[in-house]
Amino acid sequence: MMSLPLVGKMTKTYYLIKWARYMKLMIGAGLDYVQTFRLLRGVLAIPAYQEMIEKVMAGLQIGKTIYDALKEETDLIYPNVAVMIKVGEETAHLEDSMGNIIAMYQEELDNSITQFSKILEPVILIFM
Repeated sequence: MMSLPLVGKMTKTYYLIKWARYMKLMIGAGLDYVQTFRLLRGVLAIPAYQEMIEKVMAGLQIGKTIYDALKEETDLIYPNVAVMIKVGEETAHLEDSMGNIIAMYQEELDNSITQFSKILEPVILIFM
């Protein structure tokens, strides 16, 4: 699904937003990073994300930052998202960074859905 041009990008963005919302919620609740990712692994039933979460948890357990563990996961996480996470970690405002990620990508997803529906609408009318 993620390999389809427009639909794939929307799917990737949707799951990124979902992941960021859960992270923001858990970090805001006071959970440490390892607990957060352990819970995320159970909540997000998407194999690609579960694999990424395993890598992040392994990195955290050996002292890496979330950014260091995520920066190679460009199939799931946009590079600027990783940088925003790095800034959040370094400034101790990761919850705020996650909120910014959510806001930015929610707007992008909304715009993509609007464009997709404008493209799809004539096709639907033709076949009706």
